[in-house]
Amino acid sequence: MEGKRGSECLLKSVSNIDFNPYVLNHYYIKSLGADSLGNYHLLLSNDESSDPRFLVVFDPDKDQKFSEGTYINVYGILNGVGIVNPVQINSGISPEYSGQKVVLFLSDHVVNDN
Repeated sequence: MEGKRGSECLLKSVSNIDFNPYVLNHYYIKSLGADSLGNYHLLLSNDESSDPRFLVVFDPDKDQKFSEGTYINVYGILNGVGIVNPVQINSGISPEYSGQKVVLFLSDHVVNDN
């Protein structure tokens, strides 16, 4: 039986990730939280009345602050599809979004859109 090379395994394990850069321009923070490591968990939608569409978990820059009900721009790549799970709820995301399907977004840079 022949084994797979390391690179073949790596390519298979990340084949669902889109490595093209994206910008979530002017997205609304529906709910947010912060975990014990200081990472922010942001649930984003197009506007105040839309269902959440993206989940972004990232380590904010020093003195960087975000709040619910504001708009931000996020630069990064798509990282698959998931659900709002207990980890996000425990970080402070509103329990009303538990189980909500979202697109996972791996951010490179997050800025307020004032």
